[in-house]
Amino acid sequence: MKREIRYRPPIEPVADAPTQGLRDVSIAIVAATLAMLVLGSGPLAAWTETLPVNPFSDLAVEAAGNWDDWMRKLGPGEFHPALRRAMTGITKG
Repeated sequence: MKREIRYRPPIEPVADAPTQGLRDVSIAIVAATLAMLVLGSGPLAAWTETLPVNPFSDLAVEAAGNWDDWMRKLGPGEFHPALRRAMTGITKG
């Protein structure tokens, strides 16, 4: 028994693409960035210190350091160090 071959016209992905998905992804990216800024202020500050030395990186290091200090005073900046300590304790035994 042979199967019937049906021709399907090509689908234009741009013409029928919903814009809702792009908006949802954009919102997720913004939310993840904000979470990183609040909960990962220490690693962000450490990363800026690895940038090549120039006037822009000097500003970035100062801003990230001030942000990390502020987040640590408020409390969320301690999340990453506490998580690292907990994970080290779990993996060691």
